[in-house]
Amino acid sequence: MKRIAATLLVALALAAGIAVVTVQVLAARSYADVPLPEVRSSTDPVVIERGAYLVNAVAHCPACHLPQGEAKSYGPLSRPQLVGGHRWDLPYGTVYSANITPSMRFGIGAWTDGEVARVIRTGVRRDGSLSPFMVLGVGDIADDDLSAIVSYLRAQAPVDRAAPQSEYNFAGRAALAFFLRPKQGLPALADAPRSEASVERGRYLVHGPANCAGCHSPSASLGAQAPLLSGGIPAFDEDEPGMETVAPNLTPDPATGVIYHWSEDDFVGRFRGGRVVPGSPMPWEAFFAMTDTDLAAIWRYLRTVEPIRHEVGPTHRAVGANP
Repeated sequence: MKRIAATLLVALALAAGIAVVTVQVLAARSYADVPLPEVRSSTDPVVIERGAYLVNAVAHCPACHLPQGEAKSYGPLSRPQLVGGHRWDLPYGTVYSANITPSMRFGIGAWTDGEVARVIRTGVRRDGSLSPFMVLGVGDIADDDLSAIVSYLRAQAPVDRAAPQSEYNFAGRAALAFFLRPKQGLPALADAPRSEASVERGRYLVHGPANCAGCHSPSASLGAQAPLLSGGIPAFDEDEPGMETVAPNLTPDPATGVIYHWSEDDFVGRFRGGRVVPGSPMPWEAFFAMTDTDLAAIWRYLRTVEPIRHEVGPTHRAVGANP
C-alpha cells in the first residue's frame, strides 16, 4: 500500500508539474501574427483635437493610465501625461498600466502606428504578448476615431518614466493560457454622425469607445456579452477598505433600472455633477468632459435596449454584502 501511495504521489506531482509548465508555455504564447490595422496617424490639428477628446473624455484613458490617486484627482478638462503605473491587486495577479506617452524607451515612441492601433483594437502588444486589460477594458473603435487617438498620443510630450511590469499568478497565467484571446472577428461598429444625438451614435459609444457595456454588464470580466447593461460585478473601493462598488443596471427596467425614471436632462446633468462616491471606478473626471450631444445619444440608446430585471443592490456597500 505504501508503494502504491508513493507511486500515486509521484504521479500527481508529475501531473502538477506538467500542468504548471503547460500553463506557463501557453500563457506566454505570441500573437504577433495578428494583423496590424491599416490606421495612420495625422498631424492635422483637427484630427489631434478629436483624439484629445476621445482619449481624455470618451475613452477615459487617464482613468487607467495615471498612477494611483492621480486617476481620480485630475481636472475633468485637463489633459494629463499618461505615464501609466496605476496598480491593481487582483485575484489573478498585480497589474500595472503602461506608459503610453511617446517615450522611445519607456512608452510607445518606437511603436508603429499599426502597432499602437493593434493593442487598442485587439489587445496584442508590439512584442506579440496579450494585454488582458486591453482585451477586456476597451470597446470596438471605428477606424477614423482610432486614427485620431493614435494621432493625439503621438503629439504628446514623451515622459521617460518606466511603469512596473505586471505579475500574474497561476490563476492569471491559466486565464491567459486557456480563456483570453485577442479581440478578432468582432462585427465592426459603424460610427454615426457626431453632430447628432442619435440612437445609432449612442450605440456606438456604449459598446465602443466609452465602453459602458464593459462595466455595466455582469459577466464583463469573463469577456461574456450578456445580459448586457444589466449591472456589473462588485469592485473593491480603492479609497475605503472593506467597501465595494457595483455598476448599476442601465436597462429600462421599471423596477431595477437605475435611470428608468430619469429624463434626458437628468442623465446629462448627473455627468455634470462629477464624482459623488470617492472610490467608485466610474471615470467621472473623464465623462464630465463629454459633449451634451454624446451624452444625450447614450441616454437615447439606453432607452431602446431590452429591459432586464436585475437588482444589484446598493451601489456602494460593505464587501460581500449581497443585495
